[in-house]
Amino acid sequence: MKKFLTIAASLILSLACLAAAACGDNQTNQTDPADGYSVTMAEGGSFVVTVQNASGMLMSGVRVSAYSGTARVAIADTRADGTTTLSLGSGEFVITVDESRLPVGYTPADEWTLGSDGVSATITLNSGVINSPAPSGTEYAVGSVMYDFTYTEAVSGQSYSLSSLLESHELVLVNVFFTTCGPCATEMPFIEQAYRNYSDEVAIVAISSSSRDNRENIASYKQDGGYTFDFAYDSTGNYIENQLGLGVAPINVIIDQNGVIRMIETGRVTSSAEVEEWFESYLNG
Repeated sequence: MKKFLTIAASLILSLACLAAAACGDNQTNQTDPADGYSVTMAEGGSFVVTVQNASGMLMSGVRVSAYSGTARVAIADTRADGTTTLSLGSGEFVITVDESRLPVGYTPADEWTLGSDGVSATITLNSGVINSPAPSGTEYAVGSVMYDFTYTEAVSGQSYSLSSLLESHELVLVNVFFTTCGPCATEMPFIEQAYRNYSDEVAIVAISSSSRDNRENIASYKQDGGYTFDFAYDSTGNYIENQLGLGVAPINVIIDQNGVIRMIETGRVTSSAEVEEWFESYLNG
């Protein structure tokens, strides 16, 4: 049975002027993120903060605080919908995100977007592939930022990294397989067909860590199948399979240019159209 995991696109708030000022041109507040984001409340009340990542995914569990001078006057964590509400009086406040509580790989962006109502805002978190191998015990999920990894392509012998793939492609699809896996063999031609239609935008690497495989038989598997995307063997089992905590194959994982895992799906795909739907969905946000 397939398990499809994804997170909805973010709430987009329009740019506007501060509540205490006369409305003019749309604007974006910019500050040093270490100092937070300034806001003026003409009257006391609720200030709603939405936190999203640069991929547009809403972020839960992010701690947001409001300061008046050096005094913290409100604190709350974002809910499942990425929002939280701070109760503020009138005056000037600085809204901050607690970086120490952010998921690994995320940092606040240096700008935020104020809502047209003047009492709401969206804070965006930046991310990118983490420039180090994944520590022991790493477990990935949708929304996780990937650690970098390298692999040796089974046929060409050339080495590539996740970060290098994302320099020239908008998405990377990692397929976890092994050469004697029946469902894996069934879905490979569908992945190949989709890849031929999207190879300019999407890179694909199929990785096996099975004790029954090695670089040589994986190379033969690729050549016999006429596949044109990359294949590799991971003798450590540490690329994706163990880090996902899923003892099954095939597994398909999509990573975007922000290094963020956008999709994890277990179970074989049944058509190239299914794979192309993934690509279209995540290439377009």
